Amino acid sequence: MTEAMIENAKNNAQKNEIDNVKFVLGEIEELPLEDNSIDVIISNCVINLSPAKEKVFAEAKRGGRLAISDILKVDEFPEAIKFDLDNYSSCVTGSIEKENLFSILEKLEFKKIEVERKN
Repeated sequence: MTEAMIENAKNNAQKNEIDNVKFVLGEIEELPLEDNSIDVIISNCVINLSPAKEKVFAEAKRGGRLAISDILKVDEFPEAIKFDLDNYSSCVTGSIEKENLFSILEKLEFKKIEVERKN
């Protein structure tokens, strides 16, 4: 999301002698990458920060496998929670329901969709 985050990732990869990765700065809704140039997309609670989730998954569809760790919404949030920006920035109130997620993924023709619940 920022140049500093990219530099931090590059430094961590170098420290750990990892050379089979590439870090590219871009927006999740419009990745600056060629189609089919990605083996695996890994997202850890980033998709919930985007209001354009279908666009995010359409971008991911241009690549290889997708593995995400995120929060799914079970019920509507009370108004006090919904409009608190801290709850949005911590990926809570930007979450979507499992049915909505599956609907998007199926529409975009993702295959082998699995959800694993973690406590």
